[in-house]
Amino acid sequence: MQARLRKAGDLRAVEILDVILHDEIGHVAIGNHWYRWLCEREGLDAEALYPVLAERYQAPRLRAPLNLDARRQAGFTEAELRQLNPL
Repeated sequence: MQARLRKAGDLRAVEILDVILHDEIGHVAIGNHWYRWLCEREGLDAEALYPVLAERYQAPRLRAPLNLDARRQAGFTEAELRQLNPL
């Protein structure tokens, strides 16, 4: 989205999306931290449990393209990224 806006010359929108992206990376990192902490506390494998929970609670399917770099910044492992983006 940012690339399209930049190409269209809407640099203010690109700046706004940069702020939103930065905030979202932080939010996801916090969620990852606590999810892993809880799994560890309960003796559960966080990576193996995620697809089970996603199916059980009917999490929406993610649509490509995924921002893999942002997810890495938020603490996703390569194995987790492969689960989200198997291609």
